[in-house]
Amino acid sequence: MGLIRRVLLLSLPAAACLLAGGFLYLWTSLPQADGMQRAAGISAPATIERDEAGLVRISAESTADAYFALGLAHAQDRLVQMELQRRIAQGRLAEVIGANGLDTDRFMRTLGIHEMARRIVPTLDAETASILESYAAGINHYISYGARTPPPEFLVLRHRPEPWTVADSVAWGKLMALQLSGNFRGEALRQRMRQRLSQQRIDALWPAAGGPSTTEGASNAWIVGGDRSASGKPVLANDPHLGLRVPGVWHLSRLEAPGLTVAGAAFPGAPFHVLGHNGRVAWGMTTTNADVADLVVEEIAAGDPSHYVTPDGPVPFAVREERILVRGGAPVTLQVRTTRHGPVVSDVVSWVEPPSPGHVVALQATWLMPGDRTADALRAMTRAGDAAAFRAALERFHGPPQNIHFADTAGAFGMVTAGRIPIRSDGDGWMPAEGRAVRDRWPAFIPFERLPQRTGRPYDAIANANNRVVDESYPYFITREWDAPYRARRLLERLDEPGRHRVETSAAIMADAVSQSARDLLPILLPLVPREPGNAEILDRLAAWDGTMDRFRPEPLVFVAWLREFVRAVFADELGAHFEEFWDLRPALVEQVLRAEPAWCDDEMTADRTENCSDQAATALRQALAFLEARHGRDRSRWQWGAAHTVRFSPPYLGDIPLLGRWFSAELATDGGHDTINRGQMRVAREDAPFANVHGAGFRAIFDLADLDRSRFMVVPGQSGNPLSRNFLDLAEPWRDFAWIALPAAGTPMPASRSLRLVPP
Repeated sequence: MGLIRRVLLLSLPAAACLLAGGFLYLWTSLPQADGMQRAAGISAPATIERDEAGLVRISAESTADAYFALGLAHAQDRLVQMELQRRIAQGRLAEVIGANGLDTDRFMRTLGIHEMARRIVPTLDAETASILESYAAGINHYISYGARTPPPEFLVLRHRPEPWTVADSVAWGKLMALQLSGNFRGEALRQRMRQRLSQQRIDALWPAAGGPSTTEGASNAWIVGGDRSASGKPVLANDPHLGLRVPGVWHLSRLEAPGLTVAGAAFPGAPFHVLGHNGRVAWGMTTTNADVADLVVEEIAAGDPSHYVTPDGPVPFAVREERILVRGGAPVTLQVRTTRHGPVVSDVVSWVEPPSPGHVVALQATWLMPGDRTADALRAMTRAGDAAAFRAALERFHGPPQNIHFADTAGAFGMVTAGRIPIRSDGDGWMPAEGRAVRDRWPAFIPFERLPQRTGRPYDAIANANNRVVDESYPYFITREWDAPYRARRLLERLDEPGRHRVETSAAIMADAVSQSARDLLPILLPLVPREPGNAEILDRLAAWDGTMDRFRPEPLVFVAWLREFVRAVFADELGAHFEEFWDLRPALVEQVLRAEPAWCDDEMTADRTENCSDQAATALRQALAFLEARHGRDRSRWQWGAAHTVRFSPPYLGDIPLLGRWFSAELATDGGHDTINRGQMRVAREDAPFANVHGAGFRAIFDLADLDRSRFMVVPGQSGNPLSRNFLDLAEPWRDFAWIALPAAGTPMPASRSLRLVPP
């Protein structure tokens, strides 16, 4: 033992030196943020400043140089994220991560998103193309010359990225359209439900009051007119909701050059600010949930599997071969079939099933069609001088459809539901369509002038929280899946409060954590449950609760657990194997059942008796309390919503390393819930963490059009994607606690700023 002890003591300094050396080596992967750097892609000196939070401010002598610097800054902060997302778009993820990327690659190669982006590039306006080229040049400067050491993830994966292309940036918009077009996934689920349920019962599961098939896109936005604001000019607020992950989706920057001012949030990998202001106009967005993607069932021609049936007879599938390289494995060959409606997705994903043998299912989507001008629209939006010019720019905004809110410094404001939305000649996209039925399913799109839009008046407020934007008189179909109006009702309630509206008013509204669904449902649910020794105190607490999803209180935890169990008790028997995919809190559906359709409460698995909603509510509460006691202890006074409703920021790959991964991760208790303005979406079907906060406002902004230079922003969890950076997770707690940061104009001091000067060689 003595010898072993001496050997260990002697080896510890060597191990420490090795660890320190490795850490110092990785430290050199942090980008150069100070000093001077020569760059062949610029025509005149430019400056990249970063403040203590890593916010980027760029000053340049031309628009091209400004976007070159932005490409460099994005690559410095987020190259790993950018590389992975373009690999996903290209269908080349397996080349980097191995067989685990094959399913994604098969799907993306079938869709052909990157090829579609490549075809769009030659159709772009010259100015748009020039900006995209300058931006790509800035990324490539960093790839070739700017990185002293590759980011840690590239070291783990032993990977070096290829040069960036303009198509890589255009493809990012296609990925976002795919993410926000969830209706076709709902179509696939409803098609499978036909094995167990009638169409009438399937339809009832998505009430008109609200119930989208996807929770991947949700947001709040509002504008208060100048007659109601303290400054006399509009106040615009926006907090788009996407998946909460590390690194975050958004990156904050401000660009200034002759004729160019733009500040706000962009997606790393694409140059244009999607949300922000340009010194004259500010804008924000909410997702419309427009139905712009349909599944189409194609009948294979009898006796000839190379053809499918159309109204004009059999025609051949268009077939191409894709070769997918797999790291550590043999290449995989994929035969992609395409019909006149789009690619055959039932060949590559298990969740899309043909309804019967002899059929396949294709995907028809606006974002798979040629002629997309969204990049041109984003460029024009950043240059618009007033609200009228901004609205005109939206005519080229093709997707994904968004409710775009805008206001200018003169006081004008409005909202346009912008994007290509099909006019269908067959069906409404609720269920998969029959491909052979009509010659042209989408003969046209809703004309821009007929899209939902509103011009605000000075004493108005315009608000949207993904709720319905048209009434029953609107002549065109947009979607059957508007979000439930809970957030919208609470938002309008707060906006109607007396007093002059200030930036601080919008900030308080954005932090609002009152659940309207709890306020609506508890008066119906509570009387259904008999008081028992095990639930009396809980029932009293819930009856006195005001619905605020406060992370320090137990009532939100009990309510959400109860609602989760009630949905399972009522619907699992009818849906069987499909229930897991359907399982969500679904308060609008629960309210509909309790008020008008109590027959759902009978358990089909118990043939000897008939359950009512009172039975199911009591059973669900008992199960919820047992679940919570197993997770949080028997002392209910110590239960807290925040103990379960946590958000975890953990990077891919590095975050999974035992022990070490904790150094690169953060977990925070959060307020809010499923349908609060301060939204924290959950995946309640996850037994391990059903109440974890996984989807929320990764970006927040408030603009007072009286002084846009004092606009407030926040992103999460930090500007940098490098785990060794001080800006990797530094904004997580400020975000949770609704702190704010600024993007000041050039010449205005930035706290603890660092400055990198780029000069031509």
